[in-house]
Amino acid sequence: MSPNYDTLVSSIYDCAANPDLWPHVCCEVRDALDAAFVVVGLIDKAEPHQRQAKWHRRNSPWDERWLDTLHELTLSNPKQNTLHALDTDVAWTQLGSMPENTFRQTEFYKLWVEPQKLRDTLNIKYLCRDMQQGILGAYTKANRAPIRVHEKKLAESLSPHIRRAVLINDLTQAGLQTQRLFRHVLDKLSVAVFIVGNSQRLVFTNAAGDQMLSEGEYLKCVSGSLQSRRDVGQATGFEHAVETALKGDTALGTVGIGVPLMSSTGDRAAAYVLPLSGHDVRGDLAAGHCAVFVTRRGEHPPMAIDTLRSLFDLTASEARVALLVAKGDGPQRIMQALGVSVHTVRTHLKHCFAKTGSPDQTALSGVINTLLPPLK
Repeated sequence: MSPNYDTLVSSIYDCAANPDLWPHVCCEVRDALDAAFVVVGLIDKAEPHQRQAKWHRRNSPWDERWLDTLHELTLSNPKQNTLHALDTDVAWTQLGSMPENTFRQTEFYKLWVEPQKLRDTLNIKYLCRDMQQGILGAYTKANRAPIRVHEKKLAESLSPHIRRAVLINDLTQAGLQTQRLFRHVLDKLSVAVFIVGNSQRLVFTNAAGDQMLSEGEYLKCVSGSLQSRRDVGQATGFEHAVETALKGDTALGTVGIGVPLMSSTGDRAAAYVLPLSGHDVRGDLAAGHCAVFVTRRGEHPPMAIDTLRSLFDLTASEARVALLVAKGDGPQRIMQALGVSVHTVRTHLKHCFAKTGSPDQTALSGVINTLLPPLK
């Protein structure tokens, strides 16, 4: 990737420290994708007693009156459901889902796209939870070509970085609001926070982190290094995630999102790792280090797919197959559930076996079920 890409990823991670920077990041993504404007949206799905879902957004400059109607009118797009059927980090484009002449006949085009002199849309799910969905949207001007392959690949590469920044926002929002992630704020957080340097060297903990270390159930400090508490042969991926984060922003990808930690009694926690190299917003905290946020007691559980991708470097599709195997499904049922060929299922299984060190489906199921319950 280019130096500009490195800068863009660093800017995304700065938003984990200061959410007010999201509009600036949207402008950077807009320029990288040659778009008219970009929206980073988060949808809180409606509870049974609510009339409609809540739509939160950060965006590059555009007419806010049009953006206020975007979410509602998007629901009238006849091909929008194809986006929701895709895995996270997979780009969807409007003109890739239907012919342009057909799209121009839709209500969404006539009421929203055409009046603003727009043409194509790129959307990608960066987050998908039971009651939340995160969408990155890029909208192009009418006088440029449809979304190109390299632009889709760029958006797909940015998606896990956006997910990490938003999830860490979740963990810290109650204590931080829109303040920067400075040391004097960290002790106010209920989530445990650790600052780690080279060789896993522990350089700072907040009050909740001190409490977690004193309990010794999830993490421990050995000869000054932060380590996960684990049984012999138990994979957590924690040390790998921290080591990768210390290499810089772009090295992480999906690693370090929802890494599972297990206590001696079987209780589970999840770790989220944030690099602190790069821009001053994070560098003021501890340049060249990484921050580890640990949540437990079922608060903000990570997605099972993210956990498997973080631990074993599975693709989203491979992780989905592994989860179905853990539920006892065979290739034929997995094929029907995912809408793919049995050959594709077997290819994904082959990759799952290799990456998890499992010789067969029974062993793979055992690995998954040992790690995930009760994570979602």
